[in-house]
Amino acid sequence: MNENEKPIDVAGSGYTYKANKMVTIMGWGYTIGEVPLPSEIMYEVNIQLYDRDRCKNIIQNAPRLDHNLPNFTENFFCAGPDREDSTVDSCKGDSGGPVVDKNLLIGIVSWGIEDTIIKCGVGFPGVYVSVWKFESWIHNVEEKQNEKIATFKREPSR
Repeated sequence: MNENEKPIDVAGSGYTYKANKMVTIMGWGYTIGEVPLPSEIMYEVNIQLYDRDRCKNIIQNAPRLDHNLPNFTENFFCAGPDREDSTVDSCKGDSGGPVVDKNLLIGIVSWGIEDTIIKCGVGFPGVYVSVWKFESWIHNVEEKQNEKIATFKREPSR
């Protein structure tokens, strides 16, 4: 790492998920109006955390099209635009990217509902892995590898 890079703390099992909170996602995925190629520039946008029940309802009632969507379990959360007229969200090519609450990694871009008719950020939120649900699993990996890979915190620093 250099002076412009530093590790980020990871949300631990005590993290409090708060619907309507604004968070930041980053990635090299598609953007609206682009040809379907990953970006050469890493973008970041702010999106809103959705209430879990609202999200589950949206996902369960989504058109299935040709998707084999994973089940929306307690290991996921969803987020998307904070306004009806906004289209900011993660998209193809962003998977694996971070979801950050101030200076705390809370999630990883996972999946969404998108195809030639339904565009990213339009009508359906993105789905993200809840990293705080995996603190004990990460500790097990650290123990097996005999290497510390994450520092956990309950809430972002102010």
